[in-house]
Amino acid sequence: VQHMAYEHEFWELVELLRKNGKSTDPVTRQHLAWAYTEIALMRFSGARMLAELAQERRPEVALLLSKLQWSQYHKRFGELAMDLLGLDSLVLPDGSQYDLNRWQAVFLWSRAATIYSGTSEIQRNIIGERALGLPREPAPGASPTHRGGRGGAQSRQGNGANRRDMDSN
Repeated sequence: VQHMAYEHEFWELVELLRKNGKSTDPVTRQHLAWAYTEIALMRFSGARMLAELAQERRPEVALLLSKLQWSQYHKRFGELAMDLLGLDSLVLPDGSQYDLNRWQAVFLWSRAATIYSGTSEIQRNIIGERALGLPREPAPGASPTHRGGRGGAQSRQGNGANRRDMDSN
């Protein structure tokens, strides 16, 4: 459902750009097309997750990708809004002690979304490990040939057990 809030926000920006006379610029329109396409992709991903749930399957991979997708989208959208609105978007409203306008708040809070619920870097690691089956990153200071029993030299050289055997114990 996150896409619904983003779509509402998108149309607010489009309306403001229309009022400012900036909505007809080809580059602006290209940026807006990117944003709307991303929102549509989020909507389709959400529908896919619901379909998987209806079939009593767990959409784990889709959930992992979803958080990364919406947080990265919103960060870029916040940057885009500030760019499209120009230098005026950088100035605080008159009489403001530190009250942000709508687009300044979007810009700043969109950065927080890449941190809360796990940073985007952590989300990428989780996707790599859980969805793609990649080995874990080595712990700081660990030798590159020994990664905590996951594909290191010892596990490849015949200690009598491979990973599948170890996982079944």
